[in-house]
Amino acid sequence: STNSTKATRISSQSTAAALQHPVVDLPDHSATEPCAGSAQQPSRSSSANTASQGTDSEDLQSSNVTCSTDSSDALLGFASGNSDEVHAAISRITRFLDFRERCASEVLTKLQSLGYSRELARQVLTALQESDIQSDARFAEGFVRGYWRSKAQSPARLAYELRSKGVSQAHIDAALTTVFGDTRQLPRSEPGSEAEEQTWEHLVEACRRKVEYTQGEPAQKRRAKLAGWLQRRGHSMSTVFRIFDAIGI
Repeated sequence: STNSTKATRISSQSTAAALQHPVVDLPDHSATEPCAGSAQQPSRSSSANTASQGTDSEDLQSSNVTCSTDSSDALLGFASGNSDEVHAAISRITRFLDFRERCASEVLTKLQSLGYSRELARQVLTALQESDIQSDARFAEGFVRGYWRSKAQSPARLAYELRSKGVSQAHIDAALTTVFGDTRQLPRSEPGSEAEEQTWEHLVEACRRKVEYTQGEPAQKRRAKLAGWLQRRGHSMSTVFRIFDAIGI
């Protein structure tokens, strides 16, 4: 375990406060654990182009979010004086968080899929947030950075997917600003900042690698394949044409 050394001690009196902490609510039903990487919502059924399985999900958000002994002790302090069910829920959910960052809705869904009530799930989520073990801000930044680096998804697509996971617009805007600069989008003309220049160069390089696989094919077919690849990632046609010019196809 490597993270959450910042976790604050949570006393048993935080149970009442937990019920007032703003969290994402979900319908009361059983659900399977969602795949963290895959938030591709403009057609989840067609989101084969989002990295949602296997090594992709490990690569996309490899922030190694784990619970230190101190953090676990803080959470168990929250559980003290509560039922064995609360104690068990905290123990099980910290293992769920050891793999990578999770958003609030994923934590709630996981707890409900394990058979815990919505009320108990919200209490546990609040404890995780107050100890800084779960953070939607960190999740959003890791999500944007990871999917941009590995899949070259557009800022608009990344924002849409984060909203579909219940992440607040404030956290989404902050994450996009960190990766894409103040405009929170790809440059429409010449890059005006270092962040814009880096993101544009990254997209151009990703497209160059992509078209290497179509060498020897007619130019029109190569352009059509690249255009489809970019559009599936949420990029506009203006970006597509600029990429054609940048890589010379």
